[in-house]
Amino acid sequence: MLLIAAAMPLEGASAASGIARAPASVRLIVGGIGPAAARRAAASALGSGAGAVLSAGVAGSLDPDLPCPAIVLPERMTGPAPGDEFAPDQELAARVRAALGDAGLETFGGASLTADHVVNDQAEKRGALAAGNRIVQMEDSEWARACAAAGVPFAAIRVVLDEVSDRIPPEVLGWGLDPPPSRIAADILRRPPLLPELLRLRVRRRAALAELAAALRAVIPAISAECG
Repeated sequence: MLLIAAAMPLEGASAASGIARAPASVRLIVGGIGPAAARRAAASALGSGAGAVLSAGVAGSLDPDLPCPAIVLPERMTGPAPGDEFAPDQELAARVRAALGDAGLETFGGASLTADHVVNDQAEKRGALAAGNRIVQMEDSEWARACAAAGVPFAAIRVVLDEVSDRIPPEVLGWGLDPPPSRIAADILRRPPLLPELLRLRVRRRAALAELAAALRAVIPAISAECG
C-alpha cells in the first residue's frame, strides 16, 4: 500500500484525483502541522502495512532562484536538531521524478529543511540557505526518520507556496487553520493593508495547490501499483 502523508487538509485534498486513478490501494493521512504532529502520524500509520510513503505538500522557498510554484523533489532532508539528515529512498524518488517528467512537469532538486516553527525572518532564511537548504517545511525529516527505522521507502514532493522575499502577515500566524470570519474582518479593520496581503496569499496558495494536484495526479497512479 502506498501512503500519502499530508499535514493540512488542503494538501490532502490535492491528492484526491491521483488516488482516484490509482490501480492499487492508496491511503491518505492528514497528520497535522509540525514535527511533533508528523511523529505522531508516522507512529500511527506505519504499522498499517505501508509499502512506501510519499510526503506531499507545500513549502516555503529559501532560494531566490526558485520560481513560484516550483515542484521540488528533496534530495536531502535536514531536521531542526543538529545532525538530523536523511535521504529519500533512491528508487522511489527516481520513480516519482520519472512520472513527473512523463507528465511534462518540471522539477527542481535540493535540500529541504524541516523547521519546528514558521520561518518568516529574512535573516533566518538566509542562514538556512547558507547551510545548503533550498526550501523549508515542517514535517518531512520526521517522516523520513520513522520510515528509515521501519524499513519503509520514503520520498517527498513539495511545491513552493511563497518566495523567499515573502513574509507571512503576523495576523495569519496567529489564526490557526480555520479562523472565524469575524476574526479576519476585525484584523483587516485594525490594519487595512492586511487585505491585499491576504489576497496575494490566496492567489499563491491556489496556484501551489493546483500544481501539487497536477503532480500527484501523475505520480500516485504511476507508483501505487509497485507498492501494492
